[in-house]
Amino acid sequence: AQKERLFRNIEFDTAIYHADKYLPELEYLDLLYGIAEISMKYGEMNRAEQVLRNISDQKSYNADNNMLAKAHYKLGNVVFYQNDFKMADEEFGESLQLFKKTNDEKGIALVSNAQGILLVQKGKISEGIVLIEEARKMANALNFADLVINTNMNIGNAYHISGDADAAMAHYREVLSLAEKRGEKDTLANMHLNIAIAYKFKGQLDRATNHVEKAFEIAGETNNLYQKGLAYLIKAEIACLKDDLSSGTALVTSAFSIFSEIGDRLSIAEAYKILGMINRKSKRFDIALSYLENSKRIDGELNHTLNLAETLIEISALYKDMGEAEKAKKYLERAVGHFENIGAEIRAKDAKKLLNNLSA
Repeated sequence: AQKERLFRNIEFDTAIYHADKYLPELEYLDLLYGIAEISMKYGEMNRAEQVLRNISDQKSYNADNNMLAKAHYKLGNVVFYQNDFKMADEEFGESLQLFKKTNDEKGIALVSNAQGILLVQKGKISEGIVLIEEARKMANALNFADLVINTNMNIGNAYHISGDADAAMAHYREVLSLAEKRGEKDTLANMHLNIAIAYKFKGQLDRATNHVEKAFEIAGETNNLYQKGLAYLIKAEIACLKDDLSSGTALVTSAFSIFSEIGDRLSIAEAYKILGMINRKSKRFDIALSYLENSKRIDGELNHTLNLAETLIEISALYKDMGEAEKAKKYLERAVGHFENIGAEIRAKDAKKLLNNLSA
């Protein structure tokens, strides 16, 4: 598989090199942008970034403002996916200014939505929802159906982060209905994954399994590697929660392999967390702590507060099982603080209940 991937990369680089020699510049730039879109769709984010920077750096080509705006917008999405939020903010800002220069209302709406998502991920949920709502209003006024779907989905995600699973699912189901009518398989898979996560959060594991299996089936049809990885990850955690530790280990290993290949460090951190959970249940406490510390370190480096707080809860559970109540309390207190910092009030309340139980 490694040799096959190496040859694919060589063929890709060769095709890009020769196309530059035979196509007019504008057609070549359109080709690069199309390749970037396809690469992003299938989780090849490093390749997408390489191609988009060929467009945006303007060292070799003279892209117009419209193409530059689109390239910076896509770059923002790529680096956001790679959890480089600072760079994403810069790319979205550059894109917004260029779209304003060309009076591209759809482009402005797209970037407003993206900036709202970025704020939510950085823990500023209320501010993020305001921007996403603005983008949704613009999308409705422009009859921009794709963005109407996307903004609804993102509002659902914001509710998920806050801990309101029911409100999140209401938005996800709305998007699911629209995606089914439009035959949008990638969106369908994403919504089934999101609904699975919401049901998992509510402890309804069989319903979660039903949706994740639907997502996995669709991802297989579309060959979406990223969605396959997420499905493996969710299935692994469900297996762990059901005490099926051998299946959980196999599933999380598959997820880890995919996320390592596509460079998704945040999902790698989630895989480490699940490996920690599995080893805690297997009473291999030292190994569990090592995995959970890896998860905590990566979440911290990526400034992903929600995932960091969830990992701290798992570390607390580990210390509780080890009989170290004071350490368990310390990590729960830190988790509560992180949840409160991002406005995840329901999650903070649940963590406080765990803390009270420890103190009783």
